[in-house]
Amino acid sequence: MPAEKMYLLDLGQLSGDIGWFLPGSDGGAATKTNRNPARRWVDVPVDAALIVHKDGVILFDSGPRPDANETRPIPTTNFPITQFNEENMLEKQLALVGYKPEDIDYIVLSHLHWDHVGQLNIFEELKTPIIVQKKELEWALYSIWIGKAVYYTFEDMNMLRNMTWYPIDEKIFELFDGVTLYWTGGHTPGHQIAKVTLRSGCCFFLLGDFLH
Repeated sequence: MPAEKMYLLDLGQLSGDIGWFLPGSDGGAATKTNRNPARRWVDVPVDAALIVHKDGVILFDSGPRPDANETRPIPTTNFPITQFNEENMLEKQLALVGYKPEDIDYIVLSHLHWDHVGQLNIFEELKTPIIVQKKELEWALYSIWIGKAVYYTFEDMNMLRNMTWYPIDEKIFELFDGVTLYWTGGHTPGHQIAKVTLRSGCCFFLLGDFLH
């Protein structure tokens, strides 16, 4: 049976140069014919999703840490958090739709960049299962180990290391009826998206950073 309902959770806003998102003539990156494109600063909403299914409640992504601008200075140089207040805390967003962290049965992560795993600390003692692509976990840890990571941070991965991991190695993985995970790669080697079908017949794709 498909999922009962889905909520989008508002986890603040990042900002950055348009050239990061729309390269070439469509954005702000320099090209052969336009060596000095006009700069444009854009705001990017950060969200997560809560999926309610008869077989369990799923959280998709968790947003950045509230203090990331201070504690994650390298990645937030390019993408600073420009809007975040008490209302954007994950626990607060869950409460607004009637849920608590202990109500979550599974956490699905599109990928392990700092702005998608930052508020998972609220699940540290709960040992909530975390579902991620195996190649994503391997790439994140490898990048950190050889000192080449920018958007993966040691602080985030160290916080998560004692949690309950379920790395998957399938390109298509049906978590529940109506909730299917697809490996996409692209943004990161192990990036995945989710397709969610509701009882109402509506169908949604949770794209992480595969598309902006």
